[in-house]
Amino acid sequence: MLLSIKKIMEIILMLKNNSKKRILENFKALDFIFFGKPIDEVETCCPFLKEDYLSTKGMFFSIIIEIYDLINHNPKSDNFNEIQNINDLIESSKKSAKVAVENSKKILNTKNGKKTLVEQINRSLKNDENQNLNDVVQEEIKRKAFSIAIDNIIIAKAIRETENYKNLNSWKGGVLEEAYKTVRDNLIETSIIIGE
Repeated sequence: MLLSIKKIMEIILMLKNNSKKRILENFKALDFIFFGKPIDEVETCCPFLKEDYLSTKGMFFSIIIEIYDLINHNPKSDNFNEIQNINDLIESSKKSAKVAVENSKKILNTKNGKKTLVEQINRSLKNDENQNLNDVVQEEIKRKAFSIAIDNIIIAKAIRETENYKNLNSWKGGVLEEAYKTVRDNLIETSIIIGE
Protein backbone atom coordinates (compact mmCIF):
# COMPACT_ATOMS: atom_id res chain seq x y z
CA MET A 1 0.00 0.00 0.00
CA LEU A 2 2.85 2.39 0.73
CA LEU A 3 3.78 4.32 -2.37
CA SER A 4 7.12 4.75 -4.04
CA ILE A 5 9.15 7.92 -3.43
CA LYS A 6 8.37 9.01 -7.00
CA LYS A 7 4.62 8.66 -6.44
CA ILE A 8 4.83 10.48 -3.09
CA MET A 9 6.69 13.35 -4.76
CA GLU A 10 3.99 13.52 -7.46
CA ILE A 11 1.29 13.70 -4.78
CA ILE A 12 3.21 16.38 -2.85
CA LEU A 13 3.45 18.49 -6.00
CA MET A 14 -0.31 18.13 -6.53
CA LEU A 15 -1.17 19.17 -2.96
CA LYS A 16 -2.28 22.73 -2.35
CA ASN A 17 0.36 25.11 -0.96
CA ASN A 18 -1.37 25.35 2.42
CA SER A 19 -1.41 21.54 2.67
CA LYS A 20 2.32 21.50 2.00
CA LYS A 21 2.82 24.09 4.74
CA ARG A 22 0.66 22.07 7.14
CA ILE A 23 2.72 18.94 6.43
CA LEU A 24 5.97 20.81 7.10
CA GLU A 25 4.52 22.37 10.25
CA ASN A 26 3.37 18.98 11.54
CA PHE A 27 6.69 17.35 10.65
CA LYS A 28 8.50 19.80 12.94
CA ALA A 29 5.70 19.81 15.57
CA LEU A 30 6.21 16.11 16.31
CA ASP A 31 9.71 16.85 17.61
CA PHE A 32 8.27 19.44 19.99
CA ILE A 33 5.58 17.02 21.18
CA PHE A 34 8.11 14.27 21.90
CA PHE A 35 11.17 16.21 23.03
CA GLY A 36 10.20 19.87 23.52
CA LYS A 37 12.82 20.82 20.90
CA PRO A 38 13.99 19.82 17.40
CA ILE A 39 15.41 16.30 17.14
CA ASP A 40 18.83 17.62 16.07
CA GLU A 41 19.14 19.28 19.50
CA VAL A 42 18.32 16.07 21.39
CA GLU A 43 21.22 14.25 23.07
CA THR A 44 21.12 10.46 22.88
CA CYS A 45 23.53 7.67 23.61
CA CYS A 46 23.03 6.00 20.26
CA PRO A 47 22.99 8.03 17.02
CA PHE A 48 21.21 5.20 15.18
CA LEU A 49 18.13 5.88 17.33
CA LYS A 50 17.83 9.34 15.77
CA GLU A 51 18.23 7.79 12.32
CA ASP A 52 15.50 5.27 13.14
CA TYR A 53 13.26 8.07 14.43
CA LEU A 54 13.79 10.15 11.28
CA SER A 55 13.20 7.24 8.90
CA THR A 56 10.05 6.23 10.78
CA LYS A 57 8.89 9.84 10.77
CA GLY A 58 9.49 9.97 7.00
CA MET A 59 7.42 6.82 6.52
CA PHE A 60 4.73 8.28 8.76
CA PHE A 61 4.51 11.42 6.67
CA SER A 62 4.34 9.46 3.42
CA ILE A 63 1.13 7.95 4.83
CA ILE A 64 -0.11 11.37 5.93
CA ILE A 65 0.53 12.76 2.44
CA GLU A 66 -1.61 9.94 1.02
CA ILE A 67 -4.34 10.73 3.55
CA TYR A 68 -4.26 14.43 2.68
CA ASP A 69 -4.48 13.55 -1.01
CA LEU A 70 -7.43 11.20 -0.36
CA ILE A 71 -9.41 13.87 1.50
CA ASN A 72 -8.36 16.68 -0.86
CA HIS A 73 -6.90 18.60 2.07
CA ASN A 74 -6.92 22.37 1.51
CA PRO A 75 -6.70 24.43 4.71
CA LYS A 76 -7.69 28.05 4.44
CA SER A 77 -6.03 29.32 7.61
CA ASP A 78 -4.80 32.90 7.74
CA ASN A 79 -1.75 31.91 9.79
CA PHE A 80 -0.23 30.29 6.68
CA ASN A 81 0.37 33.76 5.25
CA GLU A 82 2.57 34.45 8.29
CA ILE A 83 4.86 31.48 7.48
CA GLN A 84 7.50 33.01 5.24
CA ASN A 85 10.68 31.24 6.37
CA ILE A 86 11.98 28.37 8.49
CA ASN A 87 11.87 30.41 11.72
CA ASP A 88 8.19 31.19 11.16
CA LEU A 89 7.59 27.51 10.47
CA ILE A 90 9.34 26.48 13.69
CA GLU A 91 7.34 28.98 15.74
CA SER A 92 4.11 27.77 14.18
CA SER A 93 5.16 24.17 14.91
CA LYS A 94 5.87 25.00 18.56
CA LYS A 95 2.44 26.60 18.97
CA SER A 96 0.72 23.67 17.28
CA ALA A 97 2.57 21.17 19.48
CA LYS A 98 1.75 23.14 22.64
CA VAL A 99 -1.97 23.17 21.83
CA ALA A 100 -1.89 19.44 20.98
CA VAL A 101 -0.18 18.58 24.28
CA GLU A 102 -2.65 20.71 26.26
CA ASN A 103 -5.59 19.04 24.46
CA SER A 104 -4.06 15.64 25.15
CA LYS A 105 -3.88 16.37 28.89
CA LYS A 106 -7.51 17.52 28.91
CA ILE A 107 -8.65 14.37 27.11
CA LEU A 108 -6.67 12.09 29.43
CA ASN A 109 -8.31 13.76 32.44
CA THR A 110 -11.83 13.02 31.25
CA LYS A 111 -13.77 10.05 32.61
CA ASN A 112 -13.42 8.17 29.30
CA GLY A 113 -9.74 9.09 29.04
CA LYS A 114 -9.01 7.67 32.47
CA LYS A 115 -11.07 4.54 31.75
CA THR A 116 -9.19 3.88 28.50
CA LEU A 117 -5.87 4.40 30.26
CA VAL A 118 -6.76 1.97 33.07
CA GLU A 119 -7.79 -0.64 30.49
CA GLN A 120 -4.46 -0.25 28.66
CA ILE A 121 -2.51 -0.51 31.93
CA ASN A 122 -4.39 -3.70 32.80
CA ARG A 123 -3.60 -5.19 29.36
CA SER A 124 0.08 -4.35 29.80
CA LEU A 125 0.19 -5.92 33.25
CA LYS A 126 -1.51 -9.10 31.98
CA ASN A 127 1.28 -9.50 29.41
CA ASP A 128 3.94 -9.46 32.14
CA GLU A 129 2.82 -9.55 35.77
CA ASN A 130 6.39 -9.00 37.06
CA GLN A 131 6.51 -5.44 35.77
CA ASN A 132 6.83 -2.50 38.14
CA LEU A 133 3.36 -0.96 38.40
CA ASN A 134 4.66 2.61 38.57
CA ASP A 135 6.81 2.10 35.44
CA VAL A 136 3.88 0.60 33.54
CA VAL A 137 1.59 3.47 34.54
CA GLN A 138 4.14 6.10 33.49
CA GLU A 139 4.85 4.39 30.15
CA GLU A 140 1.18 3.97 29.29
CA ILE A 141 0.38 7.58 30.18
CA LYS A 142 3.23 8.71 27.95
CA ARG A 143 2.15 6.48 25.04
CA LYS A 144 -1.48 7.55 25.27
CA ALA A 145 -0.63 11.25 25.65
CA PHE A 146 1.68 11.16 22.62
CA SER A 147 -0.91 9.25 20.59
CA ILE A 148 -3.66 11.76 21.37
CA ALA A 149 -1.42 14.75 20.70
CA ILE A 150 -0.30 13.36 17.34
CA ASP A 151 -3.84 12.51 16.28
CA ASN A 152 -4.88 16.01 17.33
CA ILE A 153 -2.44 17.83 15.04
CA ILE A 154 -2.46 15.36 12.17
CA ILE A 155 -5.97 13.91 11.86
CA ALA A 156 -8.35 16.15 13.83
CA LYS A 157 -6.91 19.30 12.29
CA ALA A 158 -7.06 17.80 8.77
CA ILE A 159 -10.69 16.80 9.25
CA ARG A 160 -11.55 20.37 10.28
CA GLU A 161 -9.70 21.68 7.22
CA THR A 162 -11.49 19.68 4.52
CA GLU A 163 -14.98 18.92 3.33
CA ASN A 164 -14.01 15.50 1.96
CA TYR A 165 -13.10 13.82 5.25
CA LYS A 166 -15.73 11.14 4.61
CA ASN A 167 -13.30 9.68 2.03
CA LEU A 168 -11.53 8.24 5.09
CA ASN A 169 -14.47 5.80 5.36
CA SER A 170 -13.51 4.21 2.04
CA TRP A 171 -11.55 0.97 1.72
CA LYS A 172 -8.37 2.94 0.93
CA GLY A 173 -9.06 5.20 3.92
CA GLY A 174 -9.28 2.16 6.19
CA VAL A 175 -6.00 0.77 4.92
CA LEU A 176 -4.31 4.15 5.36
CA GLU A 177 -5.73 4.45 8.88
CA GLU A 178 -4.28 1.08 9.88
CA ALA A 179 -0.90 1.98 8.39
CA TYR A 180 -1.06 5.37 10.14
CA LYS A 181 -1.73 3.78 13.55
CA THR A 182 1.02 1.17 13.17
CA VAL A 183 3.70 3.65 12.12
CA ARG A 184 2.52 6.23 14.68
CA ASP A 185 2.93 3.67 17.45
CA ASN A 186 6.41 2.73 16.19
CA LEU A 187 7.35 6.42 16.13
CA ILE A 188 6.12 6.83 19.71
CA GLU A 189 8.16 3.82 20.88
CA THR A 190 11.32 5.16 19.26
CA SER A 191 10.78 8.62 20.74
CA ILE A 192 10.30 7.14 24.22
CA ILE A 193 13.58 5.22 23.93
CA ILE A 194 15.38 8.38 22.75
CA GLY A 195 13.87 10.38 25.62
CA GLU A 196 15.02 7.95 28.32
